Amino acid sequence: MKKSPKNIRLVSHVTPLVYYITLKPDLEAHVFEGEETIEIKLDKPAEEITLHSKDLDIKSAELVTILKGATPKRAVVSYDLKSETATFTFPSKLPAGKHKLKIIFRGILADNMRGFYKSRYTINGKEHVMATTQFEATDARRCIPCFDEPTHKAIFHIKLIVPVDKIAISNTLPTEVSEHEAGFKIVSFAPTPKMSTYLLAFIVGDFEFTEKKTKNGAHRKSFSRIIS
Repeated sequence: MKKSPKNIRLVSHVTPLVYYITLKPDLEAHVFEGEETIEIKLDKPAEEITLHSKDLDIKSAELVTILKGATPKRAVVSYDLKSETATFTFPSKLPAGKHKLKIIFRGILADNMRGFYKSRYTINGKEHVMATTQFEATDARRCIPCFDEPTHKAIFHIKLIVPVDKIAISNTLPTEVSEHEAGFKIVSFAPTPKMSTYLLAFIVGDFEFTEKKTKNGAHRKSFSRIIS
């Protein structure tokens, strides 16, 4: 019988407040690039911060204290594969208070239906690929370094960089669609309510939708099916 990985609880004196996440999935190469800034609160000084992370290649990480004139502190990253964590160690002790941890990383759009993964489907003999998420119960860590425990609730600001001919969906309605580089757009979504990581979700693919107005005049989109 295969043993499940040990459930490692993160320390209680480091808590997330807000995540700012930008993801760019490549549906052809089956990988994704990510950048996130997490606003965190330290209840006491610390020399390191540990987050859940699995199958992610963290390129860089730095921390900024939310104070005028604060100098960013570059982190050394170490991984613990058994506990599915990444630890960010800093050159000097961090004071208690609020900080911003910026992380640049890369991941794989696997086909195991866990984390941020690819899903294949065939229409009229042609294969298509979409990217979607399954974070419950502890698979958000396969997409973003995070506090992947139900008690660590935070607000999420999501941006998805996708091809101009694709539809991007997340927990909340899009607030802005802007141009990126040639052939891509940035879809920004309204901030989520304060919630656990396993509730976060997004999809990138080909969809049809109908648009209606609510009684207060707001636009509402209903996504019906994958376009053939």
